[in-house]
Amino acid sequence: MARVTLDGVGLDFGDRSILSDVTLDVRDGEFFCVIGPSGCGKSMLLRLVAGLERPTRGRVYFDQHDVTALAPGRRDVAMVFQDPALYPHLSAAENIGFAARLRRQDGDVDRRVHDVAEELGAALVGMLDRMPDELSASFQQRVALARAVVRHPNVFLLDEPLSTLDARIATEAHSRIRRLLRGLGATTIYVTPDDREAFALADRVAVMSAGRIEQVSTPQGVCAWPVNRFVAEFVHQGVLNLYPARFDRAAERVVADAFAVPAGPGVCARLWRTESFVLGLLPAQVRLEAPSEESAVVGVVDFVEPLLAQRKKRVHVERLGGFHCVAEVGLDTAARAGDAVGVSFDLEQALLFDDQTGRTIT
Repeated sequence: MARVTLDGVGLDFGDRSILSDVTLDVRDGEFFCVIGPSGCGKSMLLRLVAGLERPTRGRVYFDQHDVTALAPGRRDVAMVFQDPALYPHLSAAENIGFAARLRRQDGDVDRRVHDVAEELGAALVGMLDRMPDELSASFQQRVALARAVVRHPNVFLLDEPLSTLDARIATEAHSRIRRLLRGLGATTIYVTPDDREAFALADRVAVMSAGRIEQVSTPQGVCAWPVNRFVAEFVHQGVLNLYPARFDRAAERVVADAFAVPAGPGVCARLWRTESFVLGLLPAQVRLEAPSEESAVVGVVDFVEPLLAQRKKRVHVERLGGFHCVAEVGLDTAARAGDAVGVSFDLEQALLFDDQTGRTIT
């Protein structure tokens, strides 16, 4: 397998910048995911690694060998796209073994086809003689993945291969892909807009925005300590509570439009040189209680969102004046639409963002 390094890579189409100063180091044997919103440059980054595009600036290395000008066929990479792109006149087995036979690889290709198909599910083995149009989308995608695996390339590149599958089938496919590729010790770069999918698969994750790498970390690191507001909002989509605020040094309080709460020593230390900022609170950092004068905010439950798999629920609370928050509580917490509730906050683990740059204040 191979270590993949991008050093200051940029890509322009005319006067439009697609990628800007992308620097990445994907370790040998690592399962590395690239996430970000549609149009941020994820797929183009993958095409650069594959050699399908050549960078305007910067270099691409495999194991410290410069492959920037190397043709795709000489890079020994296998790429799986969102569209499985199977040959319609070949059976599933013939599609899987096609690339290995084309490259005249040694060994019993038929045996390898059978073994890889078995790894991707016993049901696929029984469909090896079928033509692509006789297979469901799920099995077509498994055939495309098996075709890449049979080749034993240096690098696997996967571009949203599960995006067309329904959630249940995709979840099953995650476990099969993870087990198969990690069992091979393969270097894998996997592109997806779905952070949950990436976190289920990846050793490390890169978050992209507008052609740039915002952060590289483990899934836990990206979730717990995002480097800026963009990353935080992307990985905590729809549930991150954000409030423009200021720090009252004299009273050591965080003051927002709807509330004022004691800052605590940790928050004071982080905000000591800051006037205004944006306060970010995850649902787990919002507490619900009986309404009282001690509550930071008294609001009304708008609706309740059960999270049965986690044995929790998310409670959406609103108040006149535009205040809204999402709290995560246990299933046994009494909260129904229309109930009046008190809201308080755990600020010690809060995310604090510079209101000008969006960077996390540490």
